[in-house]
Amino acid sequence: MKESLNLDADLEFAASSVNPDAKSLDFDSQEFRDNVGTGFNDFGVRQNKDDDGNIRSVDVVFEAMEPGPPKRRNGVRITESFLREIADKDYSQEPLHLKDHRSKDTFADIGSVRQIWFSEQAQKLALMVNVPNTGGPTHDEAISRYTWEPPQIKNGSVGFATQYKAVRNENGEPELVDGKVREFSTVNFPGGYDSGGVASAFAEAAEEALIEFDGHGDGDMDPDPEELEQVYEQWNSLVNMSDEQMEWWDDHPCADAAVDHGEDARDETLMLIGQPMESWSQKNLDIANRAIDFMVSETEGEMPEDAADGGPGTCPTRWAVNLLNRGHNPFDEMPSGNPQFGRIETRKLGFDDEAHADNASENSVTDSDKAFSGEVETLTF
Repeated sequence: MKESLNLDADLEFAASSVNPDAKSLDFDSQEFRDNVGTGFNDFGVRQNKDDDGNIRSVDVVFEAMEPGPPKRRNGVRITESFLREIADKDYSQEPLHLKDHRSKDTFADIGSVRQIWFSEQAQKLALMVNVPNTGGPTHDEAISRYTWEPPQIKNGSVGFATQYKAVRNENGEPELVDGKVREFSTVNFPGGYDSGGVASAFAEAAEEALIEFDGHGDGDMDPDPEELEQVYEQWNSLVNMSDEQMEWWDDHPCADAAVDHGEDARDETLMLIGQPMESWSQKNLDIANRAIDFMVSETEGEMPEDAADGGPGTCPTRWAVNLLNRGHNPFDEMPSGNPQFGRIETRKLGFDDEAHADNASENSVTDSDKAFSGEVETLTF
């Protein structure tokens, strides 16, 4: 039996532009053509031109959410039927805005969402956005970034606000069963599925609602001793960073690089590291289980080929930062890079021995007579 969950949190999905090396949408399929037509390049971008060859607008395809269990979707069950419900809604009466993420809290309207569909072929939600060439600087920049190969706008967020319905399903899991998209925003951080594709704030609200629903109150109840021992042992085997290393990483300028709610994850990790098993409450156990699911799913395969290890002047990839925030260092050493500083030139100044000797012999040592030599040294952090 499914029972409604009342959540006071906005729902957002991650989305990403088409990667030719890993795309799942078949541009040549009849399904794709029926939904958005033809004329797209390998990156899912189509330039609509007038008779003189000038760009009138640009269409861009984004790949969005796929069905998955809570373990893969940040603690929330996403079903095919839910995604179909989203795609089957009528959006023609009030076209959805396409917003460009200009800064932390500033978005600019640059177009609209023209099509949303559930791809049978790719088994995922997909959408197409349109950016008109109005001649304005914001639109010009967006069109330039989309038509560059590869496109420089790669990530997006499908926003529902609170227009969704969530339930506690028969297995006691939070599950989304209905919803309607409100807007689509480009974002300047990777979308992807390293956090399950579901916004962390929503996932946390769903978990808290389940705790209340099950009568766990604020999570301070004593956990089952056998479960506690098993979870603690598994969590401890995955966390390979000490309390001191976590404190150091918490202050590192890369700790929030391209991730959402990184500080929250580090606070939870530091809380667990700082407590013996006997002090763990049910809330601690729930946090550890969530961290275990994430670390296991991210480390069960091979390390991504492009995973930077935070060398001089760089930050680790989003994949690595998310693991480090949960106490797992995937590298042999702690990251050393600091993009805020990088390379700094220092200058060593001193007397030129020969000039100084001449001045000394003339018994005239004034500020204008002093000769200096300089040496430049580059320090890398």
